Amino acid sequence: MANGLFGGGDGAESSPFLVEDSQDLNAIRNNLSAHYKQKKNIDLKVIENFEPIGSYDTPFTGIYDGSNLEINNLKIENEGEYTGFFAVCEGAILKGISIKNATIKNTGSYTYAAILVGEASSQTEITDCLVNGVVEVLNSGCSVGGLVSQLYNSTINKCASVNSFLTGFQVGGLLCYASNADIQNSYTTGNLTGYSRNANSYMGSFATSMYYTTVKNCFSSTQFSVDYSGTTNAPIFYPFANQQWDTTFNSCYTDTELGGALPWMPDCYYYSDNIAKGTDGSLYICTNSQSNVDYEYWDPAWNETGPPPWWPGPFTRAQPTTGDVWQEYWQEVTSSTLQEGRNTAQMKTKANYEDWDFENIWTIVEGVSYPTFKLKRAIKKCKRVPLTNYRR
Repeated sequence: MANGLFGGGDGAESSPFLVEDSQDLNAIRNNLSAHYKQKKNIDLKVIENFEPIGSYDTPFTGIYDGSNLEINNLKIENEGEYTGFFAVCEGAILKGISIKNATIKNTGSYTYAAILVGEASSQTEITDCLVNGVVEVLNSGCSVGGLVSQLYNSTINKCASVNSFLTGFQVGGLLCYASNADIQNSYTTGNLTGYSRNANSYMGSFATSMYYTTVKNCFSSTQFSVDYSGTTNAPIFYPFANQQWDTTFNSCYTDTELGGALPWMPDCYYYSDNIAKGTDGSLYICTNSQSNVDYEYWDPAWNETGPPPWWPGPFTRAQPTTGDVWQEYWQEVTSSTLQEGRNTAQMKTKANYEDWDFENIWTIVEGVSYPTFKLKRAIKKCKRVPLTNYRR
């Protein structure tokens, strides 16, 4: 046990500090530009409330190599603006980090929260990292992601947020927001809950909003719910992510049968491009804003002829697909209208994943599971032991 003194090394790239226990992890904050390498699985249950490493003014800029070992039972409860194992990273390298059974709760008025890092920028590289846990931020000014909340001018490759439960005003399965980023060979599964007390929340199965970003060979499979009061605006769903300003998705997929959106709700105002699940289980996109109340206007001429076909009063007549005027407001989401959309059976079929590397990166149990990463196994050389008292 190194107890905060590390198991060796001097923090140089050629001689990183060797991280062996919870106190070593806690000591990283004392040198935010050094190089670190984890040598053992670490349980953080001995630290009741872990303080995120780094800050906006003093970000982590070094290298942390987790060696694909585990960090278990991370617990953070705070009001900070940037929340995660790392609060803020700039130009850092994070690789081989596995954080499991994390619990992060934040009560601040405006927060960027995720399990691994709140905000990563300035060419930060995040590779071979996996997170699992719960992130809960109960305010209407927060951005929540599974792995990362905000990603600027940085990269993510071969990373995942697995079976995580995320709650926030803006919440994305892997990350919340990306700008000028490159994301490859990554995925997310779990549950997202949109929290709001006065406005419509935003949820994206993989991410919420992306700008000038390239996403390649990624998938998402998440389920949605809401914790709503004080608003009639429907939550805004993105079955994969909100694709903005020169953002490209290449060979990316999302399970629209498992998740994709919440069922249509009768007391909500739906704007154009809102997504909802119909009574037939399929996804529908709003093409004509639908009021949450009955229309008050009535043309006297309708007293004799009846209202025109588009008249939605009562508004529940616009419910897809049992409402008799739903086609005036909704269009079914298909692979032609959502290029990333697939059903569960397709998501568990290898042939669906065009140009994915199943030789080196991915594996799949055909018809049974979604793709997962190939396991990394360390190969140890056996010592040669001389034989004694050997008889033929």
